[in-house]
Amino acid sequence: MKLLLFFLYWALISGVANIIGIYHSANYSDVGLYRYFKQMLEITVGIFLVLFISTVIVKREITIERISEFVIYSIKACVFVGVIEIMGKIVGISVFLEVFNLISHLVNRNPYIPGRIHTLSGEPSWYGIYTAFAYPFLLHMLLKHGKHKILFLLFLVTIYYTTSRTMYVVVLLQSLVFFPTIFKQVMSRRLIPVTMFLIAMSLWIGYNNQSAVSTAMESVTETISSITDFTMESDESYSSTARLGMQMTAVNMGLAHPFFGVGEGQFIFNFASYIPEWTTGSYEIEKAELGGTAQVHGMYARIFAELGVVGLLIWLSIWALSVIRLVNAKKDATNNEKKEINLLLCLIVGVFACGFNVDSFRMMVVWITFGIIAGWYLKYERRINHISE
Repeated sequence: MKLLLFFLYWALISGVANIIGIYHSANYSDVGLYRYFKQMLEITVGIFLVLFISTVIVKREITIERISEFVIYSIKACVFVGVIEIMGKIVGISVFLEVFNLISHLVNRNPYIPGRIHTLSGEPSWYGIYTAFAYPFLLHMLLKHGKHKILFLLFLVTIYYTTSRTMYVVVLLQSLVFFPTIFKQVMSRRLIPVTMFLIAMSLWIGYNNQSAVSTAMESVTETISSITDFTMESDESYSSTARLGMQMTAVNMGLAHPFFGVGEGQFIFNFASYIPEWTTGSYEIEKAELGGTAQVHGMYARIFAELGVVGLLIWLSIWALSVIRLVNAKKDATNNEKKEINLLLCLIVGVFACGFNVDSFRMMVVWITFGIIAGWYLKYERRINHISE
């Protein structure tokens, strides 16, 4: 919690150091002071959210198990709507598409995205951010209790049909973090027959549907490999160029203002002078230069640009300290607590990875994750201190 407050204090100090530039910054829709205070408000609200969540977890003795149950309810809602969307757009059953459009109209502003699904989120990449938060809880419950097998499979199906690069990479990383736990579960005697049966069934289904499997693997491979496509010959390459180009723009800005940065929320007023030449031709960047919304597409690059190296180090230290404390806690943790630590580490990996794709402090999963980790660790410390007494 102290590091979060230090981060807020540094944002205030950076603002004071850049007050003249902030005061004079403006474009057709925003002014520097408004952007600065708006960002400061978002950070403040986020810190209060961390404090609220951690306090409730400690005071109400809320367990990871209980949190997982609530998260799974949300996954069920997303999967339900996602299956309806798949039936409408992918399978082509029109009545399902009409039902999905009705649901989307009630919950978000994007009723239809050709060729990709987004369930209850505004767009597929946002569903990826939700997945980074929800997937570890579902995987934890599946491995611990053997529950929600069908839900897990359907969740993976909705993930596949988003064709979101962010989602694919995050799920892969989180699965790797959970691999030791998965391996231990598989090697237990009661799961070996089930695992062998599932492998045999998967191979049999794959052998009898080689064309479908080939198409699916090709789609996943192309989606992930498009991250490095900067040829301007496809939607993916345009997106890759814009995202990496704007992050490099932020890095160039940070290098020019290494200590204080340019001030919180001021990237959109200063980015035009730092755009790399190799991004020429990117529609999104050209649109931003003409007055459109300029996004960094990366939280760490943005913090470096706006708060300098000090702000970035403080932010990264929050994540590093969370990992260090959880890893150290394993020494005196019970078997159940060790499983919960694996879940929390998996959660950190996924949400942290999203910071390379999203640059907004409105990404609530960040603050919620910090709150859950802080609450869990405070409960753990209380138990350890009670034993030592």
